[in-house]
Amino acid sequence: MLYSCMDEGGFYKPHIDHPSTGMFSSTLFLEEPNKYDGGELQLLIDDQLLEFKLDPGYCVTYETGTPHQVKKVTKLSKSKKS
Repeated sequence: MLYSCMDEGGFYKPHIDHPSTGMFSSTLFLEEPNKYDGGELQLLIDDQLLEFKLDPGYCVTYETGTPHQVKKVTKLSKSKKS
């Protein structure tokens, strides 16, 4: 399992996950969406850019070869920074 946390200014450029990670990839949301600005997961599927920013505990699962990125986290709430 690979995981990462985004701080203010964090993002992922468009990429595809390596096939060695398996047939599917998932992004699990751990923070309330109103606690940060930006940070949306974007998937490119059938020439459509789909955007997700879900409640904690929800995840998006997609085929490993799906192009995706995470938009820049532009602001964290003060309670998150402490």
